[in-house]
Amino acid sequence: MEVQQAVSRVARHLPEAHFSLEFWRPLLFRWAVERFVQVVYALDVSQLSDADLQAVEELVLTGQRVIEVHTTLRAGREDLVYLTTIIRQLRDAVDGLQQGLPPDPAKRPSDDELMDRLARNLRAAGAA
Repeated sequence: MEVQQAVSRVARHLPEAHFSLEFWRPLLFRWAVERFVQVVYALDVSQLSDADLQAVEELVLTGQRVIEVHTTLRAGREDLVYLTTIIRQLRDAVDGLQQGLPPDPAKRPSDDELMDRLARNLRAAGAA
């Protein structure tokens, strides 16, 4: 699963995971974090079973926690702002996944669309 690979890259490229903090290690970490968010936001939840949706949610939470720990322990000032934004994006993604909605807020239906869908489902359930 692509999300699992993406969260593995985040952990693997943590600067703390290497004794030699070469100049390129933080760049690889940023790349892995950005790729993780891209993979999560690209998910099509309509294609996922309930079990898959739960597994994806757990993976996203794991990646978020790894980034939070790095942010708390090691992030410099410029990384702090950047990673705080990333953490906020991942929290939004988890909120969507918990509701069975797309992780990307821009792809979620509006409140009116959700109410219309609910009304149709209620009518269909009442007619059945």
